[in-house]
Amino acid sequence: MEIRTLCDILTQLEARFRKPALLCYKSGGTWRDISTDEFVSTVRSLSRPGLDRRAPG
Repeated sequence: MEIRTLCDILTQLEARFRKPALLCYKSGGTWRDISTDEFVSTVRSLSRPGLDRRAPG
């Protein structure tokens, strides 16, 4: 699949790069992981309705 939009990036992450630690950040001196599923879910929940092609509207 060719990536043409920001939404395509999320689709590719879900399909090809499922990881328990896609991203890491430091909080209170401890490294914390963000999984692919958590990242995609957070981005989708923060996006405007209709931005994601799969969202109704």
